[in-house]
Amino acid sequence: MNTHIFFTCARPLLGIGLLFLALLTNAANDPSACTKTPTSPEGFLDQHQKTITIIIPRGEGGGSHQLSAKMREAMLPYLPEGTNITLQHITGDNGLEAIRQFYLLPENGYTLLQHVDDVAPYIHMHEGHKTIDKSRLKPLAIVQRTYSQLFIRNYVEQRFTNWPEFVTYASNNPVKVAVVGHKGSMEDLYIDELNTQYGLRIEDQAINNPSERYMAIIQDKADLLIEQPGDVSVFIDRKLFKPIISLPVQPNDTIEGAPSLKEFIEKGMPTLERFRGFFVHSGVEQPRYDYLHEVLSCAYRSKTYQAFNKANKMAPDSYLDGAGAAKFIDSSIQYYISLTDSNGSLLHHADAH
Repeated sequence: MNTHIFFTCARPLLGIGLLFLALLTNAANDPSACTKTPTSPEGFLDQHQKTITIIIPRGEGGGSHQLSAKMREAMLPYLPEGTNITLQHITGDNGLEAIRQFYLLPENGYTLLQHVDDVAPYIHMHEGHKTIDKSRLKPLAIVQRTYSQLFIRNYVEQRFTNWPEFVTYASNNPVKVAVVGHKGSMEDLYIDELNTQYGLRIEDQAINNPSERYMAIIQDKADLLIEQPGDVSVFIDRKLFKPIISLPVQPNDTIEGAPSLKEFIEKGMPTLERFRGFFVHSGVEQPRYDYLHEVLSCAYRSKTYQAFNKANKMAPDSYLDGAGAAKFIDSSIQYYISLTDSNGSLLHHADAH
């Protein structure tokens, strides 16, 4: 069987199915208003231990930090009086080190792992090497879902000002894009597919520190930036960054000269959502898990957090509860399996060699 043909045909269907899964799962788990403060189980967050730690896999100032800081604010009213929530950044190895360190901690519910959509390709690429053991991670909730955009400088860029001009230029000249990610990540797949489908010469420039990544395009160390619009809204509002395309799952109707979502899907482009969520160890006692699950649900529904998600251009129906998040992540893993080999290389690229 010609695997190139199979994956070109199958991937749009898998991706569209993933989008419908998110909608259906969310409809089943749409949170209603919190009517009472959750009651902590006996012996949890009592006078002996009043601190919860959230491990964050990215640096300070980026979207993961912003989310965790706001979720801390939204959670505290639903926790016992005197509870503290500390934020701990563990940024090594593109987010993998945060998972490794999380595994080493006691499975008692006092440590939450905040992580991103990289969880899915990491599990696909590393689980066999025991770097990641999916069975040890238990989702509490996904609380942000969004899309990425490809940005150019909006104030000095003269080589290209929109997508058609960029395609013409990048077809004949190498360009660098500042990304957060790794081989096999969502950004890496997008760049590979844009190069393949449009004959471009985009090169990844991995910069995991958010402020350094944003400055790379401002200081002309990179030509482009892939980022979630909410994470760089201050640069967009100040007319420093300009999107030239939204990457699949988001229509491009409002961006001049951008290809339609239909065109992307017909070309077999990946249709993956960016997401951020919270996890606990799978060994956490069920009463503690249920309690933390309820606290996160209440925090998500709060006016404080809802305003934050709206300001950061997140999907209004971002919330997936623990079961919904697990199903969504498992489907994402299967989608990555259909796209890439265990080294993170696109399957149809491997076939071509």
